[in-house]
Amino acid sequence: MDKRRKYIAVVDTETLGVDKPLVYDLGVTITDKQGNIYHQKNWIIKEVFTNQKRMETAYYYEKVPKYKQMLKNGDCVLVNWETARKEFNEIINIHNVSVLSAYNLGF
Repeated sequence: MDKRRKYIAVVDTETLGVDKPLVYDLGVTITDKQGNIYHQKNWIIKEVFTNQKRMETAYYYEKVPKYKQMLKNGDCVLVNWETARKEFNEIINIHNVSVLSAYNLGF
């Protein structure tokens, strides 16, 4: 890792619910200003995703089969929220991220 480079974490989430939204998909990409990618990780949050009744209320519920295929392919991991949060923070610290942004920042 080049300590002179400014690393940016771009976060993307999918949630369900309005009053108390719950994250069921959390992703992060570590990049620099030139768009070089240094790390990517995608977590599916177990306690939300495996709750069928809750997931049926998700705006992108029709994508559930896609998520299941991604899990099967190893493109993402199914973990509890606490594990995702811990791993996310570790990635931020390892790369000495100085800027946090969001894919859907306008949202």
